[in-house]
Amino acid sequence: MKKITLPVIILTILLLLSGCVNRIETSENIASNGFKLMSFSSEEELQEKLNELLEKEINDYDRFSVKLGVADQVLEKGSYASEPYRYSETNVQVKGIDEADIVKTNGRVIAFSPSSWYTESTYLVKPLPITDAKVIKTLHKSGYLYLNNDLLILLPQTSYYYQKEIVAYNISNPENPKIVWSLDLNGSYVDSRLHNGKLYLVVSQNKLKYPLTWNNYKIPIKNIYLPIIPPEYRFSYHIPYIISKIDIESGKIENALVLLGNTYDTILYLSPNNLYLTYNLEMNEEKLFLKFIQQNAGKYFPSTIANKLNRILSNKDFSEESKVREIRRIMRNYFYFSSSEEAHNLENQINNDFEQFLEKNWEKYEITGIAKIDLDEFKITYANVSGHLLNSFAMDEYKGYLRLATTIGDWRTRDKMTNNIYVLDKNLKTVGKLTGLEKGERIYAVRFIEDKAYLVTYQETDPLLVIDLSNPFKPKILGELKIPGFSTYLHPIGNNLFIGIGKSEDMYLKVSLFDVSDFENPKELDKYVLKDEWWSPALYEHHAFLWDDKYKVLFLPVNEHAYIFQINNNKIKMVKDDEHESEVLRALFINDYMYTFSYDEIHILNEKIWNIEKTIKFPKVNIIYQKI
Repeated sequence: MKKITLPVIILTILLLLSGCVNRIETSENIASNGFKLMSFSSEEELQEKLNELLEKEINDYDRFSVKLGVADQVLEKGSYASEPYRYSETNVQVKGIDEADIVKTNGRVIAFSPSSWYTESTYLVKPLPITDAKVIKTLHKSGYLYLNNDLLILLPQTSYYYQKEIVAYNISNPENPKIVWSLDLNGSYVDSRLHNGKLYLVVSQNKLKYPLTWNNYKIPIKNIYLPIIPPEYRFSYHIPYIISKIDIESGKIENALVLLGNTYDTILYLSPNNLYLTYNLEMNEEKLFLKFIQQNAGKYFPSTIANKLNRILSNKDFSEESKVREIRRIMRNYFYFSSSEEAHNLENQINNDFEQFLEKNWEKYEITGIAKIDLDEFKITYANVSGHLLNSFAMDEYKGYLRLATTIGDWRTRDKMTNNIYVLDKNLKTVGKLTGLEKGERIYAVRFIEDKAYLVTYQETDPLLVIDLSNPFKPKILGELKIPGFSTYLHPIGNNLFIGIGKSEDMYLKVSLFDVSDFENPKELDKYVLKDEWWSPALYEHHAFLWDDKYKVLFLPVNEHAYIFQINNNKIKMVKDDEHESEVLRALFINDYMYTFSYDEIHILNEKIWNIEKTIKFPKVNIIYQKI
């Protein structure tokens, strides 16, 4: 009898686990008692709960280490040459809610912050008149920007940047900007929004210290929320996410709360009334497999072995890690005395059964927790849905309902992935859903427009789904279009037309024009494939995309090129290939001029004839010699 010195089944289990969905969605049981947010009345109560969780999960890969210490803007038309009468704003998800980006304008001045490894500078540029356009001031700080009238706010980016403070400048005289207020970031920047004169900021820290004071604002213990997660999930509670509301005129923190967790895939969405922050939870795959073995041990092993396995699995005195080690030891010994044929046959049977177990309970194995914070009083509500979100465009609030588009599964389980639409009411109760969409594909792009949702999924073809949400209790598919390739960003341009930015079937960059006027029969009216071009930041960064409705043109940055396309008579035509000396990052327009930005220069293009009217070079500044 041939012995196997390295148990095939153990290797298979490890490979299987590494290839299975590593996030979990609520089962019927978990759905009602799953993702919760708990608040506390005292530091002692919080510490006691954290210690309980720490003791319970101390062996779970050492993941716990908690310690408490002490659209276009139109202005009154002035001089064509020197005054702005129209200018572009940042391409945002929700009209009227601004998002941070690296370039901003109020029509009278442009702020551009192209941070890189060798420099940290924000350039203030005089845009008009064109003959006098130039860099008029260099701020030796950089980051994401907001520009509200004459107030410029710089938010430090993460990674290698030195700047660790939020700074607000008055740039009414851009040649002599004045600091109005500043705040220490005191953590890592996650995301932000600007709405009605308030900055909603999310900052993460590497551990919780209480009393928690952020920029002299003491966060009350009742405003610290701890997620309560079912044991089927891995979760770390040591990272505080500080969500604050800041008055942009004074820099005063008006409210703040803390959500604890390891939300590496945190997504922020802001509606005019509420802020939403998501938790993408990771399934504890070993616990799932142990549960599977406990339910099926008698099917695979003799009664003596099965009983021994079940005694170990039901013993509450041992940690999960200890149980895993002992189960592996017993199975290793069993297979050591089995023939190679027996081991391989049983291995194949367990593999197939475990895959069926996963698929049968598919919607139980991935979960996104949702925290809803009302903007007035910072009161919090919570819920969860199946699957994970692509980005903030996968969330949308409309007439009091929150709509979400999710995918269950990832690249490791391509043939079993499914997609879903969920509709939640104001209390975050699921009132409508549409599940099992386009099995074997995942969501590549989402856009909610009023009572319709537009989804692009992809595997080999690019289905554009039109979903009716007019009855939030009964979402339904209206139409579907299948074409080669896929889109990762959808941009509405009016008259039921969408621009899609994505890739062709051979993975070249592609611009598509979709017509959804007949919801049941969406069409691709035209497409433009950029041969030999593979990448654009606009594929996954919507701020890099620009649409100018007056001239019906779109801007697409690709390496050193600023490609300008015009949509006319339902056809896509390139009207300008504006080539720079370095990577092109952004574009904006003021009056009838488009400004394209790269790391080294600005090109000013006349949108009537597409000539380059002027080039502005940025001053070379070495970070070693900068004043920080």
